[in-house]
Amino acid sequence: MKIMKRNGSEVVFDITKIIAAVTKANNADGQSRELTGEQIRAIAAEVEERLRAVHKPVTVAVMGCVVNGPGEAKEADIGIAGGDGKAVLFKKGQIVRTVEESCAVEELMRELETL
Repeated sequence: MKIMKRNGSEVVFDITKIIAAVTKANNADGQSRELTGEQIRAIAAEVEERLRAVHKPVTVAVMGCVVNGPGEAKEADIGIAGGDGKAVLFKKGQIVRTVEESCAVEELMRELETL
């Protein structure tokens, strides 16, 4: 599995880098309730596992900041950004809807099926 970096280059997926990036964004977010390290690892692992079954070219973003995440990931076909118990689901940087954090990955995968 490959991922696309902000500069457009593709690299092999590395969950540790995803966790580090989401953690950094989450810590800089300044929201009242940040995601814990355990929550970030669980979300990243679930997204990784679920995307292994996707066999179409798609760019997926998992962001740690609801405020900046969708805009920073506007090149992604679809993505989620979490914080404060909620997550936003977005396509091409535009927020589609807000969902409960606990079902964010499920909602992401459901929406991905429509692409």
